[in-house]
Parts: sequence; structure tokens; C-alpha cells
Amino acid sequence: MNERRKIYLAGPEVFLADAIDAGRRKKELCAEYGFEGLFPFDNEAPPADANRDLSVYRANVDMLRQADCGIFNLTPFRGPHADVGTVFELGLLTGFGKPAFGCSNESEALLDRIKRDGQAT
Repeated sequence: MNERRKIYLAGPEVFLADAIDAGRRKKELCAEYGFEGLFPFDNEAPPADANRDLSVYRANVDMLRQADCGIFNLTPFRGPHADVGTVFELGLLTGFGKPAFGCSNESEALLDRIKRDGQAT
């Protein structure tokens, strides 16, 4: 039996109040099409302590290594640009030589968004 291809699912959804449900819905959609979705919250995060950030980072990097490809929500988050963590994961996955696919609900160019927000002229 063939193993299902794994898709890393990245984006600012991890910051939503219903992040776990958002990830579950994305993973269900992947399963409908024969893929295994990997959502960052699949990892058990240790209690808040000095090493929590490092633990989360390592777990997500391991997940990126396991993935066959990734889908990245690049919709602007907390400003005119994509979430910086998502962009980092996008770069890392492509650095591993794996295909990455991006999406956004914003069609305006980044420079235009920065100008609109008064951060550039």
C-alpha cells in the first residue's frame, strides 16, 4: 500500500482563537484528496518555559523535513506583509528542495500595501 504524500500547512491560522479547529478542517480536506496534512499544532508544545520556543521550532522543522510539499497562506497578518514565521517555513521547505505553493486573499502588491499603510512613499 502506498504511503500518503504529506503536505505541510502553514499560515497565520495558528494564531486564531480556533487554531486547532482550523488545522483539523485543513487536514480533513487534505485527507479527502488522499494526502496527509501536517499542521504545526500537531506537535505537543511543552509548558511555557525558557525552552518552549526552541522546542516548537525543532518540532516544526522536523515536520517540514517529513513533508513532501507545503501550502503557505501568505495573506497579510499583523501588517501589510505575510506572517514572518510562515515566510521562514516557506524558505526552509524550498531550501530542502521541496515544492511549495502559496496563496493569499490579498491581490494588491506588497509595495502598494506598504504605501497604503503609510510606511513608504
